[in-house]
Amino acid sequence: WGTQAFAALSWQDYDKYKGPGELRKIQGNIKFLQDLGSVGWITLAGHWNTNRNNSYYGEYYAPNTTGFTSSLAAQADIVKNSNGGGYVANPLNTSTSYSGTGWQRDYMVACAYTKPTAGVADNTMTTCGNWYKAKINPSDTGNIRAQSLWHLMDGLTLTVDANLQYVLANGGGLYTFKENSGQLIGNTTGTGTTTTPYGCISGVGCDLNGDGDVKDTVGLYQPSTTNTRRWGFNTSLIYQFDDNNTLQIAYTLDYGLHRQTGTTSFVDPVNGPYDPFAGLKDKKHEVIGADGLPLRYRDRKSKAIMNQASFDYEGKFFSESLLTSLGFRLPFFERDLNQYCYEQAGSSTAYCTSQVPITINTDNTVSFAGSSTHYTRPGSTVRRYTRFLPHLGVTYLPFGKEHQFFGSYTQEIAAPRTDNLYQSTKDTSGNYTTFASTKPETSTTYQFGYRYLGDDLQTAIILWNSQVKNRIVSSYDQLTNTYFDHNVPGVNFSGVDLEANYFATDDLSLYANAGYDHARIISNIQVGGGFAQTLNKQLSETPKWTFSGRVQYKLLPELEFGAGAKYVSRRNQTEDNNAFVPDYYTVSADATYDLDRLGMEGSSVRFNVDNIFDKHYFSSLGTQTCWTPIAGSQTTGCTSFPYAYLGSPRTFQVTLTARY
Repeated sequence: WGTQAFAALSWQDYDKYKGPGELRKIQGNIKFLQDLGSVGWITLAGHWNTNRNNSYYGEYYAPNTTGFTSSLAAQADIVKNSNGGGYVANPLNTSTSYSGTGWQRDYMVACAYTKPTAGVADNTMTTCGNWYKAKINPSDTGNIRAQSLWHLMDGLTLTVDANLQYVLANGGGLYTFKENSGQLIGNTTGTGTTTTPYGCISGVGCDLNGDGDVKDTVGLYQPSTTNTRRWGFNTSLIYQFDDNNTLQIAYTLDYGLHRQTGTTSFVDPVNGPYDPFAGLKDKKHEVIGADGLPLRYRDRKSKAIMNQASFDYEGKFFSESLLTSLGFRLPFFERDLNQYCYEQAGSSTAYCTSQVPITINTDNTVSFAGSSTHYTRPGSTVRRYTRFLPHLGVTYLPFGKEHQFFGSYTQEIAAPRTDNLYQSTKDTSGNYTTFASTKPETSTTYQFGYRYLGDDLQTAIILWNSQVKNRIVSSYDQLTNTYFDHNVPGVNFSGVDLEANYFATDDLSLYANAGYDHARIISNIQVGGGFAQTLNKQLSETPKWTFSGRVQYKLLPELEFGAGAKYVSRRNQTEDNNAFVPDYYTVSADATYDLDRLGMEGSSVRFNVDNIFDKHYFSSLGTQTCWTPIAGSQTTGCTSFPYAYLGSPRTFQVTLTARY
């Protein structure tokens, strides 16, 4: 039948380059292709990936500590020498809840455990929040994908694609709970002081460490787990009138069901969590309250749905010296939100309980017995977003295909993620609502450039500007192991990109690119009761300058060398630019030796060295709106300290590829 098939299986296990732990990955891929001749073709593919890994600690970094309050200075694990001569561990940071200092600081190797005593108010595993065995990021992901192309008649083609995706993942986390907490009592009443090990007393609480009393404070494993099932469908109808005129109409459906839970389980003091997905998969060790309900960190269900129609026309004019593309997209986004827990007013922190509130507050919130904290009620809502998005592209070739002048105009929209909408906010009347009314991120982008495509030299220069409203910036909170979004009202991006590739000889090639990106925030951003000074500041985690280059040289027919370098300029961690990480560069090299002469046709050995000079630098960053570190000038809402993840150190790798 002419059927073709492909299958691959890989197993990988890595040690962390600092601190305890590892990353283990098992991945499988399979694909079938059925050629239908003049009718078209069909493919069916599948993928599965399982990750089990321990996290790296993200250091707190400060360029210096001059003028900082002692409490802020003590948070920084790493400071830069006053003379700019590199980085040192901060002597003010005396925290004992981590292992190592400075660049080598990471999560604790062991968890301190003391056997509880009946009738005594014990603290069991309450100092283990930074234990590496609970700082994990497990995931199971998979998908099934089908694609097809059908020639319906001369010039008319139909494409039909469908996919199903599955994700189960969390960020780990060990948290402290009191055995007599309201969440464990729930909507129950009663009295008592003792119970069976791990049992509950109605109206009083539950034994969490097996000593038979309900007096203790205990560490439990409570990851924020997201389970996503996502269905996708794409189809397009393409009609080519002639060699110079083509029309395409398309429809896209993206339907995602997100179930987000934070079920809690007991944890082994030696081996860590019994199951990385806690009570969601491990019912045997799930923590159940006196009301018979599981102890939860969060509990919500969301649907993220997009229906989109699109159109595109491509035309060639004046003997193919003018190429045009004109069209539009019309997406309809829907966010169906269901919050099954109470939510702390002014935040996204959930409080999952069957307790009955005793106070109804004037700001549309409620409070529970023994607490003055205001919470919004569980609820449901639907948010919808849509926008007509035109695009236009023009390419002009006045001197043949080697010289190309081009320009484009594009409008885009990015709807808020479901996570971003589970945020209790205050409306104009002073009342709190359960869900945020976040506006979608929209942008208009202009691009102009010149491209030269010669036999030996290819080069391009591009000037661009993008005006973004309601920029959505995603940040990671390493204390709760969750991502959260915050809005920047508007950002004006402008820049230039240059790129060149030159084949000096048949054996020597040179490549280089450079980019300048000015991401200017166009207003001050409100925080707390005031405003952060963000006007005309550079957007967080956006370097102004980036450079990279590579040289490739074939010394012998079977031996090839390569070397490359990358430079990234200073990046800000906050929108007010008070926190930032310095610029850095890295250099890498590689050598590949073909084994054909040794009788192994198509096989090779490859040697790689990344970060040859073992430069200390930061890769990804924690970002936030503001930070005011100077003593006596702290701004409300701007006192938390951002973090930064370390880049990989010098790394050697040898790869043997054998073909049979």
